[in-house]
Amino acid sequence: MVGLSFKDLLNPELDSSGFYDVLPTDRVEIDDEKVEAISWAPLFSKLSNSSFREWALEDLKNLTLLLMSSKVAHVSPENISDLARHFSLEYIKTLKEKTSEKSKKMFVQRLNFFLRALLDKDAIPPYESQCEYLTYKYPWDWIKRGDETIFIVSEEKNVIHLKSNALQRSLRLGLPTQVDEVDGNWFSVGSQFSNGAFLLGHEEVQHLPHDNPVPLAFIFKDELHFLDIKGNLHSKNSGKIMGLDLANVSRVRKYGSHLIIMDWTHPFSLHIFELEANRLSSVSFEEVFIPNDVFMYQGDYFIIDKQQGYLFQFNARFELKKRLLSFGRGPGKLFDPAAIRLSQDNQFLEILNWVPSSVSTIPVHSLA
Repeated sequence: MVGLSFKDLLNPELDSSGFYDVLPTDRVEIDDEKVEAISWAPLFSKLSNSSFREWALEDLKNLTLLLMSSKVAHVSPENISDLARHFSLEYIKTLKEKTSEKSKKMFVQRLNFFLRALLDKDAIPPYESQCEYLTYKYPWDWIKRGDETIFIVSEEKNVIHLKSNALQRSLRLGLPTQVDEVDGNWFSVGSQFSNGAFLLGHEEVQHLPHDNPVPLAFIFKDELHFLDIKGNLHSKNSGKIMGLDLANVSRVRKYGSHLIIMDWTHPFSLHIFELEANRLSSVSFEEVFIPNDVFMYQGDYFIIDKQQGYLFQFNARFELKKRLLSFGRGPGKLFDPAAIRLSQDNQFLEILNWVPSSVSTIPVHSLA
């Protein structure tokens, strides 16, 4: 975001998406005289040895200025890495505790992004990795089927339906955050924010009413089912089937008879529900802070991390095989990655980035 003003940089009242859309690696002019009195060592010590509740907004603003200034060149990568981890974990706590201090939360999350960008500023992108910028603002998810593409975006009309790359229709369907195929005729348009879900057909839209948000509706044993954000599994015809003892479901993907369930408030883990056996299990890993989406490909699990901006490849036993890509803008970089898919020609993994409204790709031949 070239040309961001000093005033705007410290203004959390900006549109939240615009507030996040700046990194120390961008060409933003910051007057170093304004950070003359800010010293890294005491600021680092103060912030790294205290918690979110103890942090003062003024200290977070000072760190913002320091990281955007030339003084950051003298900060060690170890300090940057340690503080990025601390900020991420404290931010996750605010989600779990539903902390209401919005301005502080925004600064903490953006500072995590700043620190990640600085850590990975010299990372070399994988060969043949690409980046395409979208015309839609802040996309949550997308899916392609034949000549159809559906985008879930942060605009007034938040469901964009394309056919042969031409606009078929644009709709507002609650506050959607994901889209999934139900069968050959319908898509599930789910949400972690607005109650219920929608079924999107070729020309028709059906509302699936519910008293909680529903991330995913799906077919199981020829019957429509759905999972809500509180972890309650329902059948459209029979009502509630069971509760899965989950508190805050953020995203759900269905692979075969398994639901892979993600929860932003439970770091370093995801949940797998086996529909046939009615059995819920949890997987823990130390590498991934917040799993934001999971894609299964050739027996491996590919997980994108909201906080670190990495793509992780695990085998079927969830043993780490590779960490791929890096944080930032452009080819081989991820910036608040939101969703992951396989390209229609099966040649690339495609990853949607929320803040820069872009799609990063990595060739599948590099994943062996």
